[in-house]
Amino acid sequence: MGVPSLTHHHQQLATPLPNPPPTQVGPARLAHADAQPGQAPVSSGREQTEPTARAEYISPAQPSIEQTPAAVRRRGRSLERVGAIALGVGFPLLLIVLWDRAVALTGTRLVPSPRDVAVMMYDFSFGGIYDDAFSGTILTHVWKSMTRVYGGFLLAALIGIPLGLMIGRIRILRQLLDPTINLLRPIPVTAWLPLSMIFFGLGPNAAIFLVFLGAFYPILLNTIFGVRSVDVRLFEA
Repeated sequence: MGVPSLTHHHQQLATPLPNPPPTQVGPARLAHADAQPGQAPVSSGREQTEPTARAEYISPAQPSIEQTPAAVRRRGRSLERVGAIALGVGFPLLLIVLWDRAVALTGTRLVPSPRDVAVMMYDFSFGGIYDDAFSGTILTHVWKSMTRVYGGFLLAALIGIPLGLMIGRIRILRQLLDPTINLLRPIPVTAWLPLSMIFFGLGPNAAIFLVFLGAFYPILLNTIFGVRSVDVRLFEA
């Protein structure tokens, strides 16, 4: 077997090697390649819009961030309202239970039980239980009470409003009646009860007189204060 010649060996070394296939470079790599040293690479428009669109997209089934605190506040207000109603209703019921237990444990007959009061009120309103003189007469008593209360208030308004207008407008009348009003006003209404019984007897007129005294002074004083608070130029207009 012969030895290869030196010329053949040089021909093999001189044969060019095949070129590698071209590599496809994406926009991001081109942007990184084009960036100068010390500068941040510039990304393409597609890379900037797609993450923003994904961040802004919210599924319809997922509540937004703004709605969640409002819903929590509404739920908190609803629970607070229910708790206030429960406390407002529960306390009177608790008092009724304590009342019933106290009557049952002491065995007293001076204070009726809640059940006895409810039965009496039903007979007083509708009748059919005791069938006495007071059965089913609640409307009559309500009408009598309304005539006494509103009759005394109407009488106090008919006297107190014109008198307050005159006292607040006329200085001489105010100087004349103001000491007497301040002297009689602190007297409680119950202190006038004996005089009302002497003057009007035991009928409804005594009750109307007491209601009149209870409403007269507030109406009179508020009318005087209102008139004196008005600017004097408005009266001259």
